[in-house]
Amino acid sequence: MPGSFRMYKHMWIERKLSDHELHGLCGALVHDTAFDQSIEPWQFVKPVPERRFKLGATPQAPVVKLGKKEHVDAFFDTGVLQLGSFDYYNGFDHPEIGDNQEGIVTLVAKAPFGVIGGKYGSGYNQRMFCAFVGSADQGTLRRFGYDSGFVITDPKGFSKAVADSIGPPPIHSADASIGHTQS
Repeated sequence: MPGSFRMYKHMWIERKLSDHELHGLCGALVHDTAFDQSIEPWQFVKPVPERRFKLGATPQAPVVKLGKKEHVDAFFDTGVLQLGSFDYYNGFDHPEIGDNQEGIVTLVAKAPFGVIGGKYGSGYNQRMFCAFVGSADQGTLRRFGYDSGFVITDPKGFSKAVADSIGPPPIHSADASIGHTQS
């Protein structure tokens, strides 16, 4: 069901792992290898520490949005803008645009008493605007199957305008009860 939480696989290990074992656990998660199966040396993955992620940070460089000319023209003519969902991109049949891992995160948490690792997904009906920081060239347009695009020079202002036009996300009854207790 779109919007639901999905747990794909997880594991709890009640001991500290060596770096080699940790890279193997991350590799097994990323490459969807069974935990009891050996992996190849090229499949080992070094985890990225949480402090390296810049969540909520607004890009300071221009952002490029690629698309089909008719959709780019419609945006500038009428203000209509398509926002995709993880569910949409999970099923999109295109090697550059489609990604069956959209909305899935691989997490590994270390504690003094053990390690937990898993692949989890959520927010499949949440909307997103796919763009990138950089510059577009004809090769990039061709790879994505697009013939147009535009540059967003004020990413923060643009995202605020989009958010203001669609309003806050709906609160589902299950979401509303999280964190509340009956007295």
